[in-house]
Amino acid sequence: MLSGVKTELKTKSAGFTLLEVMIAAGLTLLLLGIIIKIFVPAMSHSSQGTTRLELQQFAILAQQQIHRELSRTRFGGASVADSNLLVHPQASLDSAGQPIWSDHVILFHLDSGSGKLGKYKLSSTPEKPNRYDPAGLLTLASSLPNPDKIIAGFVTEFQARMPVPATATAAGKPFQVQLVLEKKIPRMDKPVQISLTQTFAFRTAE
Repeated sequence: MLSGVKTELKTKSAGFTLLEVMIAAGLTLLLLGIIIKIFVPAMSHSSQGTTRLELQQFAILAQQQIHRELSRTRFGGASVADSNLLVHPQASLDSAGQPIWSDHVILFHLDSGSGKLGKYKLSSTPEKPNRYDPAGLLTLASSLPNPDKIIAGFVTEFQARMPVPATATAAGKPFQVQLVLEKKIPRMDKPVQISLTQTFAFRTAE
């Protein structure tokens, strides 16, 4: 008789009441809410930092390629217009010390629809520097083949600015190339954006 009572008591203590289950569920939901509030923003900030570093690397590599081409030309061999930069490289010098120009030009063009900055190698006449006014360069850029190379993606702005000579009242400005890259991140209100501006010096001899 006594052993039967003990067995019944053990059976009752092994179960959970509805109130206990509801309390456990509530605590679980509360804990999940705390975890989400702590870790989701932390993950977003980590993703933001990774994306920023990625965009910076894209911009630096693109600027290096632009610098490589600009270092091969003189002031008269560069043309700019909106999101276009054309460079006519100098191949060598003749016996009189005059530049011999390459049989091709290099065009950097931003496709605003895709955000891709392309590099194009186009045929040219080597007799003189092939320089375009803004209208002529825009006309050239309106009917381009596929780029020889994509040097950067996620580009929202690409601007090259010709140097400005110094005057008696204002300091001069060097040749500048600005790149702005932008990428959206899930769960972030604003996209990650970086801007990189580089100054360049044109070739002067040899």
